[in-house]
Amino acid sequence: MEFLVAIDRIEGDTAVLLPAGEAVGRPGPGATLLWPKALLPDGAVEGAYLRVAVAVDPQAAAEAGVKVRGLLDRLRSGPGPDSRKGGGAGR
Repeated sequence: MEFLVAIDRIEGDTAVLLPAGEAVGRPGPGATLLWPKALLPDGAVEGAYLRVAVAVDPQAAAEAGVKVRGLLDRLRSGPGPDSRKGGGAGR
């Protein structure tokens, strides 16, 4: 999906982006995007228009799923044998 946004204003380190113009898939009315000013392209100032493209990344989702499952497995298995260095509680 691709759509246009206008930089409505910049508040501190945040740019306020509003849907603008005719686009392939325009967000609904009242939609506002808050974007880090540091991530704006060079030359982007208040009133500038930006083309935004959004796509699903199946590979990134799969990699994140593997990482999360690994973390959950570690949490479910409980603390490892080295978690009580110094003899453990009650000594």
